[in-house]
Formats: sequence, structure tokens, C-alpha cells
Amino acid sequence: MAWTKLKNIIICILLATNLCLLAFTAYRGSRNRSQQAQARAEIISFLQKQGIRVDEEQVPSAVTLLPQQVSRNVEEECVLAAALLEGEVFAEARGGEVYRYYNDKGSVQFHSNGDFSAQFTPGLEAGEADLEEHALSVLRRMSFSGRVTARERTEGGEMLTVQQLWQGAPVLSCQAVLRYRDGRLAAITGGRRLTGEPEEESGSAPITAATALMRFYTGMNALGDVCSEISGITQAYAVASTVSGPMPLVPVWCITTDTGSYQLDTLTGTLSRAA
Repeated sequence: MAWTKLKNIIICILLATNLCLLAFTAYRGSRNRSQQAQARAEIISFLQKQGIRVDEEQVPSAVTLLPQQVSRNVEEECVLAAALLEGEVFAEARGGEVYRYYNDKGSVQFHSNGDFSAQFTPGLEAGEADLEEHALSVLRRMSFSGRVTARERTEGGEMLTVQQLWQGAPVLSCQAVLRYRDGRLAAITGGRRLTGEPEEESGSAPITAATALMRFYTGMNALGDVCSEISGITQAYAVASTVSGPMPLVPVWCITTDTGSYQLDTLTGTLSRAA
């Protein structure tokens, strides 16, 4: 048999094998999704029989957020400070891994746990922009993407609270309070941010949506709490506290009920009352 003909036969065999493997993988994935959807529907039905109203559309079809970790990028902080203060900045090490950057327009200070604050002299002019749009644009200079969660009037100005988002998901303990006076941003207080770019943490897989719902039910019983309705579920990240090293981002479900709010760790299934 000629080598060319033999080579073509081998190639055809390899292609057929790959197609079979792809078909098997697709079938297994489809079957797995079908089983998870059925389990989710059964748990929703179970909760409803226990007197807990649940709108199926409010329950995520799957746990999509994966655990992440963030390492501090001190070099980037100088760049972010220069962008925030619109010019070259001077650095000051204040001890305890705290760094302050300043110029004639103000100062910004960063801590190792993500805490930060800023002062502006005489203040950043908002101009004709809506204050919410201005607040978000200022924070974007610091690679802080967010959403306004509160806005209130203060004596002589307004105060806006912005929660940080990462890839569209809320980062629960990361936020900033922007204080405006006479149309100028005077300060950022109570700030906490991700200290770098999150990276996926290997070795941990989330539970399924059905398991999450069941863990919510058993967790409520363990806490001695009761509810008659789940009014909302949001997938988010909780930031675990660390003295040093990378900052873990733990995926959670924020569950709102008619009697209170809860956080469900979608790695361990642990339920806790929301702070």
C-alpha cells in the first residue's frame, strides 16, 4: 500500500476519533446541565412546599462566579494616584505598608488591605456633569469600576456611596464615599478597593445552584430563622480579611428574604446573616 494512501487512512481515523470525543463531551455536558436544571426545579418546589415563596426567574441557573485572589500592586498605586490627581505626584512612605501620594491638587493614601482615602485642593470641578456620572468617572481613574448605591444631601453639599464591581459582580466590602461641596469633589473617605487585578484561584469548585438553595434552607434552620419569601438573589464577591499576602475573593449569593438578608458561601455552602 502506498504511503500516501496509508497516511490518508490514518488522518481519517484520527478525525473520526476526535469527532467521537467531541460528541461525547457535548452529550455529557448537555446531560449534566439537564440534571442540574432538574435538581434546581425540584429544590424550588421543595421550598415552596415548606412555605417559602420563590420566583424561579430570581434563582440563578448556575453558580457562575469562581474564587479569585488579589495581590497588591504597589507600583500601580503611584500611577493611579497621578491619574486621580491629574499630574505628577510625590511619594511618602508612612510605615506599616501605607503610602501617601501628593501634589498641589491634593493627596491620596493607600493601605495594604485596600483601604484608601483622598483629599482634593481646592476640589475637582464637576462642571455640568451629573454628580453620579462624575463620581464614577473619577473612580475609573483608579481602575475602580462601580455603581452608585446611595446619594444624600449634607450641609453644603452631597455625599455619594459607590460600590466596586469586578466584571459586573459587586465586591461587597469595597466601596468609596465621595463628598461634594459647591459642585466640587472635596474628598473620598471610607474607601476600600481591590489592590490589584484578580486572578482565578485553582483548587476550589463552587457548589451547584440546587445545592446552594438546599444549603440556604438548612442554614436558616440552623440559625433558627424563618422566612416566607425569597425576594432576590445576587451573585457577588466577599473579600476575606488577611494580615498579609493575597486578598481572597469568595463567591457568595446575597439572598434577600421578607425577614432579613443573608450571604451564602458558594464554595462551602455556609450561610450567615448579612451585616
